[in-house]
Amino acid sequence: MKKILVLVVSLIGMAVFFSGCAKEGGPIESKSYTSEGENITSVSIDVRDKEIAVTPSYDELVHINYYENDTRYYNISISDGLLVLTEKSDGGIGEFFGIKSSNQENVISLQIPKSLITTLEISTTNENILLSDITITDSISLSNNRGNISFHNVASGGDITINNKNADITGSILGKYEDYNISCDIKKGDSSLSSNDNGAVKNLYVTNNNGNIDVDFK
Repeated sequence: MKKILVLVVSLIGMAVFFSGCAKEGGPIESKSYTSEGENITSVSIDVRDKEIAVTPSYDELVHINYYENDTRYYNISISDGLLVLTEKSDGGIGEFFGIKSSNQENVISLQIPKSLITTLEISTTNENILLSDITITDSISLSNNRGNISFHNVASGGDITINNKNADITGSILGKYEDYNISCDIKKGDSSLSSNDNGAVKNLYVTNNNGNIDVDFK
């Protein structure tokens, strides 16, 4: 009984400590970026605990919509046509232990022009990666942990690499099965794909651990 009481007191103390160490910050505001005057050819997003939704741009510009405040914010840099978005945080130790904001504020919306982006790289955790009706002229790389990776009518002129853990991979790729050499590695799940060397120019690499893979071609 004494051990249980000590454990309860310790847990309460830790909760108070972590909540005190987490900075409140100012109000979270909606922000946006548009690539006017910038020649963007590649996009890389590397964040944690954020849902990434990628759709076609209504013009030939790159658009990003996101939420931030003075303790949780993003850095957008552009060099040689590569746009890189990374997350910054001054939220204290509570942020390190995964204290998150509301669902809407955890969404990053990316709009890209069709057939003008050569490479797309996205990495996140604990939230979904969603791609719809996009065309990348060279390669696509998607990485997640504890969030689904879902894509619909995605086309690539080069390799596609998809890595996930503890959630599912589902989607459709424009083209034929024979267009890709397929390497599929799955653990603790079911897969609609099997590894096969089709003598193709392009490669499709798909790995998942503790989740299913359901990918087709159309």
